[in-house]
Amino acid sequence: MSISNVEKVKNIYDSLADTWDSKSKLIKQIRGGESNRSLVLLNSLIKPDMKIADIGAGTGRATRNILKNSQEVQISAVDLSPKMLAILRKLVANEYPDDDRFITKVGDVETIVLPDSGNFDLVVMLYLLHHVENAKETLLHASIMIKDNGRSYTENSDCFISRA
Repeated sequence: MSISNVEKVKNIYDSLADTWDSKSKLIKQIRGGESNRSLVLLNSLIKPDMKIADIGAGTGRATRNILKNSQEVQISAVDLSPKMLAILRKLVANEYPDDDRFITKVGDVETIVLPDSGNFDLVVMLYLLHHVENAKETLLHASIMIKDNGRSYTENSDCFISRA
């Protein structure tokens, strides 16, 4: 994503962060049960002691679900919006005081390098790809974060990748 587009998207999500969980159409669909299957599928992939990257974490629906259901995992939550991640940190601090199983990192999903890149057991991207300029490049970049025999779990709507 170009620098001007990155800044534009960051500003949009920063401005939406405070009301995201209460006003987002996607979150309302999730609360209505339309997308809870993604969390059930995600939970089936998680094993103790996994290192997990939640890319495009937002306010942390997937991150918080993983922390709730898996006691021995490490999670790196990544998002372009510092305000979304601040809300995630606050929610986790309220739900899991003194929990040090997760870190947050602000960055562009198409270029970010995490300290454990290449060593993640699982990379999660829920409803992210429709927000990026190049879904194929984003998936390729995410693949370098996964260790040998690791997995990715991606769920999205309205996004198709094609080869010309």
